[in-house]
Amino acid sequence: MDPKWTEFFPNENINLQCEIEGGSSGWTFQWMKDTWTSENNSVLAITLKHSDSGKYSCKGKLKNRQVTTQQSNAFQLNVKVPPEPKIQSDWTEAFPGEKVSLQCVIQGVSENWNYMWFNDLGKIFSSRETNIKGNTLTLSVKSSHNYMCQAKLRGRKVTTAKSTPHLITVKELPQLKLSIESQWNMFYPTEKVTMKCSVDDESNKWGYEWFKNGGLLQEDENISFSGNTLSISSAKAGHSGQYTCRGKHLTRTSVTTRETEAVQLHIQDIKPKPTITKNEWFEFFYTEERVQLKCNMTGVGWEYKWYKDLNFRITNPELTINAVSLNDAGDYYCKAQRGDFSVDSETLQVRVQKPPEPQIRSEWTEAFPGEKVSLQCVIQGVPENWNYMWFKDSSKIVSSGETNIKGNTLSLSVKSSHYGAYMCQAELQGRKVTTAKSTPHLITVHGSQPTIFLQKDPSPTEIYTGEQVKLTCSSQEKTSKWQYFWQKDSQQVNTDNNPIYTIQNATCSQQGNYTCQVRRGEMTYVKSVLLTIREPPKPNLSIESQWHMFYQTEKVTMKCSVDESNKWGYEWFRNGSLLKKDEAISFSGNTLFISSAKPGHSGQYTCRGKHLTRTVTTQENKAVQLRIKDITPRPTIKKHEWFELFYTEEKVQLDCNMPEVRWEYRWYKDTSSDHKNLITDSEFTIDAVSLTDAGDYHCKAKRGDFSVDSETLRVRVQARPPAFLRMETELSDIMTGDVTLRCNVSDGRQWNYTWFMNGQELNGSSDVLKVTGNEETIESEFKCKGINTERPLYSALSDGSIANNISE
Repeated sequence: MDPKWTEFFPNENINLQCEIEGGSSGWTFQWMKDTWTSENNSVLAITLKHSDSGKYSCKGKLKNRQVTTQQSNAFQLNVKVPPEPKIQSDWTEAFPGEKVSLQCVIQGVSENWNYMWFNDLGKIFSSRETNIKGNTLTLSVKSSHNYMCQAKLRGRKVTTAKSTPHLITVKELPQLKLSIESQWNMFYPTEKVTMKCSVDDESNKWGYEWFKNGGLLQEDENISFSGNTLSISSAKAGHSGQYTCRGKHLTRTSVTTRETEAVQLHIQDIKPKPTITKNEWFEFFYTEERVQLKCNMTGVGWEYKWYKDLNFRITNPELTINAVSLNDAGDYYCKAQRGDFSVDSETLQVRVQKPPEPQIRSEWTEAFPGEKVSLQCVIQGVPENWNYMWFKDSSKIVSSGETNIKGNTLSLSVKSSHYGAYMCQAELQGRKVTTAKSTPHLITVHGSQPTIFLQKDPSPTEIYTGEQVKLTCSSQEKTSKWQYFWQKDSQQVNTDNNPIYTIQNATCSQQGNYTCQVRRGEMTYVKSVLLTIREPPKPNLSIESQWHMFYQTEKVTMKCSVDESNKWGYEWFRNGSLLKKDEAISFSGNTLFISSAKPGHSGQYTCRGKHLTRTVTTQENKAVQLRIKDITPRPTIKKHEWFELFYTEEKVQLDCNMPEVRWEYRWYKDTSSDHKNLITDSEFTIDAVSLTDAGDYHCKAKRGDFSVDSETLRVRVQARPPAFLRMETELSDIMTGDVTLRCNVSDGRQWNYTWFMNGQELNGSSDVLKVTGNEETIESEFKCKGINTERPLYSALSDGSIANNISE
C-alpha cells in the first residue's frame, strides 16, 4: 500500500489494493481493520467516514487450496474533520469607498487550499473594485455586509464549512457644520472672529482643512488653527468671503469628508460709530421733563454703556431721565461694545433750565357791564409757543359767550359776576411743561347793562332768496340818546343811526351774523341774529318703479320730493307745459298717478314746489323721461335641445324671456279654462318627460297688475320602443344545463343590449344571455333593455323573467 496522503477527510473516495508477487490470478483476499474481517477483491473501495479511521491489512488465499499468505503490513488510515477557516481583519467599520482587506486563515494545516469569499448577497468574484489573491480579499466597500470565507483543498474534493460571518459596517461620512461663534455675521476692523467646524461623531479622530472662496487657507499673522477652530485675531476687510471646512481622518488618511455649506463672513471696511436717537429732543429741557436717548449700532450682539461728562452712568441701550433736573445738564455719549471691541458715539449736550414766570398786563382795573375788557399773559424773553390758562379767584376760566381766550389774551364782555382777582398760567405746546401762576390782577365791575331786543321779519330761521327781510333793534329801557349801528359778520353795513335794517330782495351773499350796536357815551351794547339765506329747495322727481319703460295699460306713479314737504304744494309739467287732471292723470299731495298708460303719456316730466304760506316757488327739477311703448311685446320661449318628438324620460327645458326688467314668469300647460300655474320661474324643466306631459305650454310675464302671455308651444311625447325577453331553454333542461335568454327590440334598427339579474347590471351587450342553471339562477329575475347610438338611446326595460316560475 502506497497512498499519496496520510490524512483523509470525510466523503473522499480511496482504494486500498492488496498485491501478491507473481500475480493475483486464482487468489481471493481477506481484509482486516482492527478487529474487523471481510472477504473482498484485491481492491477495497471506501467512501470515507470518521469511523473508517484505523489500521488496515490484507492477506491472500489460493482458491480451492488451503494455502494462505502472510498478513500484509498494516496501513494506518486517518479520517479527520475538515478544518474551520477563520477571517482575520482589523476592519469592522469603514466609510464608503474605503479599501479593506480580510484574510481567510486555516490554522495548523499545511495543505494547499483555494479560497472562496461570500457576503449577504452571495459569492464574491474578483473585479475592478474587488481583488482575491491567495487567502486575502481586498475590496472598496459601499454598504454594510457580513463576509464569510470557505476553502477547497487543491486536487481533492474537500471543502471546508464557511467561516463565522465577519460584519463590516459601512458608515456614511460624518456631515460637518461650520459656524461663526458669535450671534452676528457682520464684523468690524480689528474685531476677533472665531469659527468652528463641528462633527458629531468621534470628533477626536478628525483633523480639519479650511477654505475661503474655494482656496485652501494657511496660517498667517492673523489666522490660526487649533483643533476644529479657526481664529482671526484682528479682522480686516480682506478676510470677508465664503468660508468652508472639511474633515480629514487622522489615522485613515484617505478618508476626507465633503466640504460644509459655505458661511459668509462680512468684515466692514469702515468702522462706524454708534448713533444716538433722540426721543422728543429740545435745545433746552425744562426741569421735570423726560429725556430719552437710545444708542444704536448696526449689527447685533452689542452691549451699550452711557457716560455723562466722562463718568459712567448705566449699561443699557436706552438712557431715560424721567424728571430732568439742573444737575442732569451735561455732555452725554454712549459706547457700543462686543467682546474686546468697542467704539464711542459722538457727544450730545443736554441743557436744562427752570420754566419761566408769567405776568398779566392790562389797563383795565374796573368796568361797567357790557364793556369789553382784555387781559394779556406775558412771558418775557422766551420764543416757544405756549398755551395759556386763566383763573378767577382760583377757579379755571373756560371760553364762553362773555369770556374769550385767544392766544395769550383773555377778553371779557363784562357783567357783574366778572368781579374778582385774575391769574394766568402757561403750558408749553407739545411738552409737559407748566409755569407757576402769575401774580393776581383785580377787576372791579359797577352797575348793570341795558336789555337789547333784535326782531326778524319774517320769523322763520331760514330765508329764501328773493324775500324781503326786516331787522328791528330796540331796548327795554326807555332812555334817550341811544345810537344804532349795524354790522354783518363784524363789518359795518350802515351808519345812519336807524334801529331798522331792511333787505329788499335777499340773496345768498347777504346771509350772515347781523349785529345791532347800541351805544351811549363810552358804552356799547350789542345784540346779534344769524340770518340764513338759501335757495328754495330743489324738487326731486322719481318714477316709483324699478323700470322706466312701460307698456300700454300699465300703471305709472311719480313722486315730487321737497324738504319739509308738508309746507309745499306741487305743479306738474310735461314737455314744458303745465299738466291738468284728466281721466287717466290724477294728483295727490306730492304724487302723480297715471291709471292706464298710453303712448301719448310719453315725454319729459318736471315738477316744482309752491310754498303754502309764503310767496316762494322752487325751480323745476331736472326732467325725467317717461317712455310708453306703443306695441306690447309677447314673452319669447327659448328651447334647450328641442325635438319634434320627445321620448319618455328625456329632459325638456324651456326659458321664458321678456324685454326690460322685474318680470315674474308663470308657466301653464294646455289652454282649458281650469288650467293652473305649473311653476313661477323663468325656466321650466321636466327632467324625465312622460306621456302625460305631452300638451300645449305657454308662459305669462307679469309685473304689478300688468301681464302678457307668450305663444303656445306644443310638446309631443312618444313611449320608448319595448324590449321583449324570451327564454329559449326547454323546461326539462333548466336544471341540467345553461339557461338561454334572448332580448329583442323590434323597431327595425340594430341594437346592443344591457342585462340585469335581480336589478344588478351584468356584463355583455349581446341579445343572448347564457347562465348556468342552478338554484340561484332559476330563482333570479332577469330583465333587459336595448342600447343605441341614436335617439332613442335606449329602449324601455323588458318585463322580468324568472326560470322557476316558468317551470311551474
